[in-house]
Amino acid sequence: MSESEISKLANSRTWTIEALLEHFSRMQEMYAEGFDSKLQALREYSMSALQAADRAVTKAEAANEKRFESVNEFRAALSDQQRSFIPRSEFQVVMEGHAKLLAALAERINTQEGRSMGSGSMLGFVVGIIGMLLGIAMFFYMVTK
Repeated sequence: MSESEISKLANSRTWTIEALLEHFSRMQEMYAEGFDSKLQALREYSMSALQAADRAVTKAEAANEKRFESVNEFRAALSDQQRSFIPRSEFQVVMEGHAKLLAALAERINTQEGRSMGSGSMLGFVVGIIGMLLGIAMFFYMVTK
């Protein structure tokens, strides 16, 4: 039965069991078609949402991998740095050794400067005595002449 026939029957108010059966069957088919189309649309929407979520998860995983790679590079750099740097205790031992060497060198320089100052003073003293003796000799020479 077509829709026009059903509407004629509905207007005439003469319903038979066959007409009612066909009417409800047709209504059921219409609802089923509408339900099927809505269900298909819902499936398509769900699939596209799942695909978008999957792409988002993939991007997030890639971003995390990139971040973890840079963190691992930083850790490796710190580890290399830690291995190449001298420990504080060894540095202190080396510094104490250098301080002792500097003190010994300073003492040697002071001793050497003291000797040269002593030698310079002695030389000045000797030159002064020689000059004084020459002066006295010249004085006597001039007086006796």
